[in-house]
Amino acid sequence: LVFDLLAPPPQQQKTSQQMVPPQRKGLKIVTNDGKVFIQGLTSVYVKSCSESLKLLHWGLQHVSYASTSINANSSRSHCIFFIDIIKYYSTGVVVDTSYKFCDLAGSERLSKTRNVGSRLNEAKGINTSLMTLGRCLDAANNNKKLKTKGQVIPVRESKLTMLLQSALLGKEKLTMIVNVTPMDTFYEENMNVLRFSAIAKNITYKQPPKPVNKSRYSFVVEKAKSAAEENIFLRSEVERLQSEMQYRLLEQERILRKELVESFEKKLEEKQKDHEQSLKHELQMQQRLHDLKIAALKRQYENQIEDLRDQLEEEETEKKRRTLE
Repeated sequence: LVFDLLAPPPQQQKTSQQMVPPQRKGLKIVTNDGKVFIQGLTSVYVKSCSESLKLLHWGLQHVSYASTSINANSSRSHCIFFIDIIKYYSTGVVVDTSYKFCDLAGSERLSKTRNVGSRLNEAKGINTSLMTLGRCLDAANNNKKLKTKGQVIPVRESKLTMLLQSALLGKEKLTMIVNVTPMDTFYEENMNVLRFSAIAKNITYKQPPKPVNKSRYSFVVEKAKSAAEENIFLRSEVERLQSEMQYRLLEQERILRKELVESFEKKLEEKQKDHEQSLKHELQMQQRLHDLKIAALKRQYENQIEDLRDQLEEEETEKKRRTLE
């Protein structure tokens, strides 16, 4: 079975008597455009190596381990960690590179591990998949020696080899790291794993890298490329609109300043005219007031002169009368 180690672990189900251990849902291996992938597998976008390592540690926490007579912490399954790197070049070329890191569970001999029950079934599954992997390596090695593709590489006989078929068929680079033990008891196991790695070393990578990798992510890559181009266009459009808006704002400010100056000058001129008219009117009023005062004084002085004349005439008349007497 294939399980998703990055998916959240399922919750325990409670029966009428006891808690049932959680069971992960098995995933299906499917093909698309010549590529093999796991349907429904969790994919997480990361920005750095540290985030990738955190993700790897999170997945390793869900790997199944158990104790055997020769290993207190024996992994009970193979574990594969996929990394897809998408590179964008200024020329418009998009390259999608895939890496598969596979931690193979060790081959177990029943006489040494003494597995029983579920441990025995797990050991059988591990040994069967490793045996199929060895047959694939042998077939690929024989085809290389004979320079022919006459021997079919049985990559579809195991889920492990199905996921690694691109490397087994020479379409991807293959690197194998093996672990051996210095204990004499495991001499035969050490020799087997060294022969295993020697065969894998002979598999060569033949297919040159493609400038544009049409993988199952091709649609996403094209969408991302289109989005990047649209983003560049939108940025330039934003800069153009900002420049145009700034020019329009400056022009509008200039026009507004001109209108304000003209309006201020017009109002100032109107105020000046109003002030001149008001001043002229006030001067006229003052002139009229002065004329009235002068006329009043003139009449007053004329009346006084007339009174003085009358008084003088009366005095002269009185004086003449006295003289005649």
